[in-house]
Amino acid sequence: MKVLRLTIVPVMETLDNFRIDKRLTADPFFGSAFLMFACLSVYMLVVLKLGPQFMKNRKPYNVDHIMRLYNVMQILLNLFAFYEMTRYSYWRSDFNLLCEGYNPQDVRPATMGLTRPIKLYLISKYLDFFDTFFFLLRKKFNQISFLHVYHHILMVSATHSYGSQLFASHFTATGVVNSFIHVVMYTYYLLASLKPNINLNKWKKMVTQLQLLQFGLLAIHYGLPLFFSNQCNVSIPWLWVAFLNNACIMGLFSNFYYKTYIRARSKQHSVEKAQ
Repeated sequence: MKVLRLTIVPVMETLDNFRIDKRLTADPFFGSAFLMFACLSVYMLVVLKLGPQFMKNRKPYNVDHIMRLYNVMQILLNLFAFYEMTRYSYWRSDFNLLCEGYNPQDVRPATMGLTRPIKLYLISKYLDFFDTFFFLLRKKFNQISFLHVYHHILMVSATHSYGSQLFASHFTATGVVNSFIHVVMYTYYLLASLKPNINLNKWKKMVTQLQLLQFGLLAIHYGLPLFFSNQCNVSIPWLWVAFLNNACIMGLFSNFYYKTYIRARSKQHSVEKAQ
């Protein structure tokens, strides 16, 4: 019992430290790190085991209508979050592009204006799990890559960490940029689900290019206070985590882009020449 207690207590204390900032929500359930870990655990269990087992001997489901509604909801949700986050960050006259510090005592109206879009943005990251669930139901297992699963897990944990440790700071940039990218991405998904008689390959490629641009811009953004600001009231370890993570994900997406659009195109040209 003593060993169990020595193990549980530090875990409980760590989780409590990751409770979402009370400026965002005082709700004990929504603000708890337990909710995040529970959702991530269920997501991984469904994606890695239960989902494939459930679909093993079943035909793909037709979920086109549900996906269209889902895509429309995500477009509107991310568009609203992008507008409000931008309004209460980059459009503010006192916003510091080089270093936007973290102040847990800051309850100015301009700062508190971020509470609604940040909560909506966090909810949208949980809703993003349905991207994977739809792949499972349609038996598109090849699209559930390590990069795909890692990215969804990362976005939920990173957004929750922002809400608990970094609210209204330099890290708001991730929500601003990512919500805009998701507006474009889900618009593409919606058009693709409608099966129009037009070639969407260029748009699909553009979405990947925008994602690459996103990670590049964010790496630069988090590098600014690291390399060009001597005094910045924001966590240096978190800045390094954000900087290195965006650099690594950019590498993973670059590899995906190369295999999907550059190497595949080169092989196609080789085949055409051989014919």
